[in-house]
Amino acid sequence: MQLFNVSFVNKELVFCWQSTGLGRLLLAASPTGLCYAAFDDGLAMDNLFSRFPGCSLVEQYNPVLHLALLCFHSKGSLVDLRLEVTATPFQFAVWKALLDIPSGKVVTYGEIAVRVGHPKAVRAVGTAVGANPLALFVPCHRVVPQLGGVGNYRWGQERKKQLLEVEKQNLHPGIWLSL
Repeated sequence: MQLFNVSFVNKELVFCWQSTGLGRLLLAASPTGLCYAAFDDGLAMDNLFSRFPGCSLVEQYNPVLHLALLCFHSKGSLVDLRLEVTATPFQFAVWKALLDIPSGKVVTYGEIAVRVGHPKAVRAVGTAVGANPLALFVPCHRVVPQLGGVGNYRWGQERKKQLLEVEKQNLHPGIWLSL
């Protein structure tokens, strides 16, 4: 997977819902890349609309969404999915660093801060991790506090624990998909 920093001004985006064992997942894509993935917490659609003001959003399936689901099933190893975000340079660096965390492994917020060249910016890293618009695809769930535990997760600590456990067992979240 490759991450690109793009502008979404006046673009047409498509979205779809995908059922998983961890809850419904909302996916959105431009014609060229996946730009949003979030679990349905009751605010997913509102967050989608507020993240992409000025864009038209149509509920339909497109080839990018199909690739995203293939990627989900194959742990990304067989699919070259383009990930598109609008980010500050710092957010972009943090999100790129998240892509380098292997499945089944975790790193601390401090380790990410060092990787992006800002070793004292641990809280800023936490903020950037929490703002990740591509849940599961940019694996923010693999970042944990230095003092132990799993830390916070936008969609709940229990869901984060389940994701980490599945990856630790060398499985992948695609086992929960209902195609």
